Amino acid sequence: MMSLFQCEECGCRENTACCHYWISYSKEDKRMLCSVCDPDIGKWHNLFPRMILPKGQFKTNSEGNLEHIETGRTDLELFEIKGGE
Repeated sequence: MMSLFQCEECGCRENTACCHYWISYSKEDKRMLCSVCDPDIGKWHNLFPRMILPKGQFKTNSEGNLEHIETGRTDLELFEIKGGE
């Protein structure tokens, strides 16, 4: 199972298998960056639509999905910032 995480730079939803998550997270700074914000990639992969969420408001839950920290909700569409790219 591949996990979702929230990019620390732009706030988007990203999949750990679609970026350098495992490489970047093992580095000293341990920043979780999406493919767009990772300077080694710099573009979206287009494997699924890019969804921008309010930064710092989501965590990866025990099932590998994104969960709103305050409410526990996983229906991300409610929180999406439209036109946020």
